[in-house]
Amino acid sequence: MNHQLKKVTCLLAFITLLVFTQKVQAQKNSFFNHFRWNQSSYTSAGSGANGFTFNSLYRNYNDSTNYFVSLDIPLNRLNSAFGFYYLHNSSGEQQNLQSGVSYTAFIPLGQNGSIRFGVQGNRQQHAVSPRTWTFGEYQTDSVSYTADASVFLQREKLSLGFSAEGLYPAGPQHQPDYVLLLGFHELNTSSWLRSSPFMLTRWRNDQERPEWRFNYTATIANTVLLGASYYKNSEYLYGFNAGFKLFNAVWLTAATDFEDLLLPYRALYEFGLRIHISKRTAASVAADTPAPEEDEYNDY
Repeated sequence: MNHQLKKVTCLLAFITLLVFTQKVQAQKNSFFNHFRWNQSSYTSAGSGANGFTFNSLYRNYNDSTNYFVSLDIPLNRLNSAFGFYYLHNSSGEQQNLQSGVSYTAFIPLGQNGSIRFGVQGNRQQHAVSPRTWTFGEYQTDSVSYTADASVFLQREKLSLGFSAEGLYPAGPQHQPDYVLLLGFHELNTSSWLRSSPFMLTRWRNDQERPEWRFNYTATIANTVLLGASYYKNSEYLYGFNAGFKLFNAVWLTAATDFEDLLLPYRALYEFGLRIHISKRTAASVAADTPAPEEDEYNDY
């Protein structure tokens, strides 16, 4: 009985400590909502612990389009990674550009876990141009800079973190946003089905109530991805996502989020490509056929 009580006490203390962990999400999170894409792999340097990652995303909503690319470069000997991203939002002649550089340091937790400490600097530029990609013609109206900091825990299938966004500049007019994330990556539901439930809550400085996001994505036969999202206190109400995973290295995804249940539907659409080259652990090299519950971790 005392042994069980000690376990419960340690677990509660551990969870309390992890409430203060953070995950870099930068300002990009407001542009892309697809859960399985933007919580761990989409963030610059977020997946650098496990290998080289390239992400590309496209979003369309009414007359607004967004293009995003990022690159994660791991430095394995230093237990760290660098990340770079570029985001272009175009709405008519209004061009909003974001770019950033991030650095993440990793503290290994056994063979299948790590704590990640990250910082990220962001540059936002608002400009006017009738042509999307003609940078020389841009008439810049404003340029601003922000910074985020993070700590993120990944332990086997568990992902848990809390991000602070917009820490710089500090002041009455610039209050940071906070995001708490809890999720499990591809839990073994059956021999052909794996489940990835995620929950995110976001405290925005411009609204009284926190925003909640819930997503469940099923991985079928280690190839097909199907999922759905529900939003609370958000500009969106519900959404769907789907995709294909090829050789645990290439992901092709699509997602849509709806504002309400009214006709005609008002929705945004996202399409993505992700390429991930992971490092092999000693256990995976020694085993010719890894166990189903272990073969996915290093590709997350």
